[in-house]
Amino acid sequence: VPVNVYKNKSPFTGKVVSTKRIVGPQATGETCHIIIDHDGDFPYWEGQSWGVMPPGTREKDGKPHSVRLYSIAS
Repeated sequence: VPVNVYKNKSPFTGKVVSTKRIVGPQATGETCHIIIDHDGDFPYWEGQSWGVMPPGTREKDGKPHSVRLYSIAS
């Protein structure tokens, strides 16, 4: 399994195809099923996590968004 192939300064670019909330409105947290189109160019295994850098900047200070980690599940 290749690890740490992409970095903040040389990221892989994919496209979010869909996002669907999969927990009820009374849930204490938010869990979503997110489908990302990577054209088959990004190897992954269940149990890994992806670091996602949202585009744009934060409203409060104009700095780039921080990396967010998402777990890969089946």
